[in-house]
Amino acid sequence: ASGAMARRVSARDVFWQVGESYGRDRSLCVSFAVALSGVSVYAAHQTRKKEIQLYFALMRDVLFGDNKKARHARATKGATNIGGGGERSETSSGIRALSSGKPPSGMEASEKSLAATKVKTNKSSSKAAAVDQTFLRRLKFLMRIVVPSWHSEEAFLLFVQSMALVSRSYISLRMAETGGAGLRAVMERDWLSGAVVLTDFFISGVAAAAVNSALKYMTNSITTCFRERLTLHVHDAYLSHRAYYKAAVLRYGDLDNADQRVAEDLNQFCYTISDLYARTFKPLLDVVLSTSRMSQTMGYSGLLTLYVYFGLSGAIVRAFSPPFGEYIAQTQKREGDFRRTHSRLIQHAEEVAFLDGSAREKAILNGALRELTTWSHFYYYLQFKQGIIDQYALKYFASMIGWPVLAVPFMLSNRDLSASEIAARYKENDTLIKSASGSIGDLMLVYKKLQRLAGFTAPVTELIE
Repeated sequence: ASGAMARRVSARDVFWQVGESYGRDRSLCVSFAVALSGVSVYAAHQTRKKEIQLYFALMRDVLFGDNKKARHARATKGATNIGGGGERSETSSGIRALSSGKPPSGMEASEKSLAATKVKTNKSSSKAAAVDQTFLRRLKFLMRIVVPSWHSEEAFLLFVQSMALVSRSYISLRMAETGGAGLRAVMERDWLSGAVVLTDFFISGVAAAAVNSALKYMTNSITTCFRERLTLHVHDAYLSHRAYYKAAVLRYGDLDNADQRVAEDLNQFCYTISDLYARTFKPLLDVVLSTSRMSQTMGYSGLLTLYVYFGLSGAIVRAFSPPFGEYIAQTQKREGDFRRTHSRLIQHAEEVAFLDGSAREKAILNGALRELTTWSHFYYYLQFKQGIIDQYALKYFASMIGWPVLAVPFMLSNRDLSASEIAARYKENDTLIKSASGSIGDLMLVYKKLQRLAGFTAPVTELIE
C-alpha cells in the first residue's frame, strides 16, 4: 500500500504545491529578488572594470599556459594601470595627534610599562576608547566620510546588504516551518507531503546558500569601499601642508605609529563597522519574526519571561565586563610600537652595522616583543574569564529557562490537536526559540563589538583630527 501511494505522487503535484506555497510567502520572494538583483548589478559593475578584467586575463594565462612573454607584458601593464583611481575625498585640515608615548628600549622598561598599565589605566587612552558620547561623535564623523551621500556606492551596498539580511531571516523562518511539516508528514505517512517538504527544503537551501554567500560578499565589499574612501581622505590630509614631515620629523603633536594607524587600525575599523551592522540588524529581525510566529502557538507570557531574563543577565554581564575597548587600543599601540622598532632597524641598518650595535638593537627588539606578548597574555586571560560568564549566562542557563517556556504551553493546552500536529508545532517552535535565543544572545553581546569598534575608532579619528 505504501509503495502504491508513493507511485501515485506526481512531480506535477509536488511542484504545484511548492510554487503555491512560495507564492503566498511574498515577503521572502520580494526581499530575495531585490537582494539578488542588487548583488548581481554590483558584481556586473565591478567585473566590467578594466583593472578587474586584467586580473581575470592574468589568471587565465596562469591556468591555461599562455606564453611567458605575453604574461610579462600584461603584468607590467597591470602594474602601471592598477591603483590609479580618481579623487574621492574632500580636502581636510592638517593632522593633529591626540596621544603620546614612546616604546620602552629594554626589558626593564617593558616590565615597568606593563606593570603601570595593569595597576592604573591611562586616563587619556581610556577616554579615547570608551563607548561614550565621544565615541558616538567620532563614529558619526567617520561615517560621514565613508558614506558621503545616500546615492553613493557605499549607501547602495548597505541597502543591498539590508535586503539580503531580511531575506535570510525569512528563509530561516520558512525552514523552521518546513521542518515541522516534515515531521508531520512522517507521523502521518503522507508521501505527497513528504515530497513537497523535500522539494521545498531543496529550494530554500539553494536560496540560503546564495544569500549567505551574498552577505559575505557584501560585507567584504563594504569593508573595501569604506577602507578606500577613508584611506584616500587620510592621504589627502596627511600629504597636505607637509603634515607627514611635521609628524615624522618635527614630532608635531607627537603622533605615534602613523603607518600602523593608516595600514592596520583603519582597515580593522572598516571591517568591524561593516560586520557590526550585519551582526546587529539580522539578530534583531530574527527576534521580531520568530516571536511573532511563536506567539500564535505559545502566547507572549512565556516568551516575555525569557526575554526579561536575557535583558537582566545582559545588564549584569556588562556591569562586570572589563573595559575591552581600552584594552584593544592598548594592544594596537603595542603592535605599532613593535612594528616601529623593526622599521627603525631597517632604516638605520648601515649605522648599526658600522657601530656594531646589534646587541643593543636586539635588546630593544626583544623588549618591545616582551611587552607585546606579556600584554597579549594578560588580555586573552581576561577574555577567557569573561567568556565563561558570557557563555553560561547567555547560552546554557538560558536553555534551562527556554525549555519550560517551550514545553509548558503544549502540556497545558486544551486545544484538540492530533499527535502529529502537536509534534509538528513543537518542532517548529523549538527551532524558532533556538534561533530567537541565539539572536538575543548576539544582541546582548553587541557591547563587546562596540568596545572593539571603539578601540579602533579612537586611533583613526586621532589620526584625522
